[in-house]
Amino acid sequence: AMWTRLRRLARREPAWVRSPRAAAALRPVCDQTRVMLSGLCARTVANMLHALATMRLVRGGPWEPLWRDAAADVPGRLAEFNEQELANLTWAFAQSGAAPPPLMRTLSAEVRVRCGGVKPQKLAA
Repeated sequence: AMWTRLRRLARREPAWVRSPRAAAALRPVCDQTRVMLSGLCARTVANMLHALATMRLVRGGPWEPLWRDAAADVPGRLAEFNEQELANLTWAFAQSGAAPPPLMRTLSAEVRVRCGGVKPQKLAA
């Protein structure tokens, strides 16, 4: 929920989110999220990465190690993600450019297998 709220703040205050002040304020949050990452539910992980990608918080800030950790954590947990979460996760990694090519291949294959019968409008919601 915190990352989704931050995304809403970014819509109202886009300059703040990309400021050094925001990076300093978000460092402890990013660090704590990294500690908790493997214990977070799939929905929370997908929503967090979607929010970070939407805000374009990928490189050059305290969120960069969070992307790296998520890229390492996600492949072993793919079965936990429902179709919507998987679509959001794949979009976030594709948008961010933070996923190594093997992860993108794995995500793409999983989307094809699990989301083949889902209407595109539902995935984009």
